[in-house]
Amino acid sequence: AIERLVVSNHLSLSADEPEELEAQERDVPADFGVLRDAASFAASAHFVAEAGGEVVASAGVARAEGGEAGEWRLCSVSTAPSHRRRGLARACCAAALEEARAAGAAAVTLSTLEERMLAACRLYESLGFALERREAARSLPRPMTVLWYRKEVGAAGPGESVAEEE
Repeated sequence: AIERLVVSNHLSLSADEPEELEAQERDVPADFGVLRDAASFAASAHFVAEAGGEVVASAGVARAEGGEAGEWRLCSVSTAPSHRRRGLARACCAAALEEARAAGAAAVTLSTLEERMLAACRLYESLGFALERREAARSLPRPMTVLWYRKEVGAAGPGESVAEEE
């Protein structure tokens, strides 16, 4: 259910551009390995919001492969279009960040697309993620810039929370 939500939302970003959609479809196995590989999924933690028996929002965390020691990756952040702007992704992300912190993560990283996911970028920044770098992935058929974010999540001190509310 999480994979269906995340992949369909991902592909919908390119539905109006056939060449881009084709490239996105080719990228799905690499972009969503945590969801598609049983061992990777079992080693991750995912949090969901449901409505009417359907998963309508999700966020997960997994240890980053090939990353720094103590680095985890935020993944599978998605919300069904009909349930956006209700705080569901924020709640799922906050639970995922707390899970990573409790498991000993020093930092959580993520990547997203600048041009197509501005609301997601605002969410990540409001959760305390800082932009580390940006890279132009391509310019045609339309620009696509990948953004990499990082949040230090080491053990919270007394009275601190991992994800601050606005």
